[in-house]
Amino acid sequence: MKSTTKILNDQDKILFEKALKFYFYARQQDVGKLNSQLKQRFSYAGQVAYSLIITYIREGSLKLEYMDFLNEELKTMRGLDSEFLEPLMIKPHEIDEIEFKQEISIKVFDEDNDTDIRIIYSPDQSVAKLEPLN
Repeated sequence: MKSTTKILNDQDKILFEKALKFYFYARQQDVGKLNSQLKQRFSYAGQVAYSLIITYIREGSLKLEYMDFLNEELKTMRGLDSEFLEPLMIKPHEIDEIEFKQEISIKVFDEDNDTDIRIIYSPDQSVAKLEPLN
């Protein structure tokens, strides 16, 4: 796999950041403390957010059906009884408060290419990158 770089336009930047925020929300450490149904739901939603991010960087298009799914999932999570989400550090209504003020780097395993990769996002430059780690 070779490095891939995408420059985000204003609209894509908004949607890309929403996907990143949801990814961080779904992958927060405290998810393991939730009941099994919620853990499974968070896992699946995190996979959708990951797919949205990777697909955008690789193909240059945001899959709106993925974004719609994440928006619906967030609405559902916001409607849950707060006691179910008590273990979470980031609550569903706090996702929009996540800010990207500096470059972020996330190491993930890319199943399609059977290798570790890094997702790098530079919000001040509106640039998203995928880089192989080998």
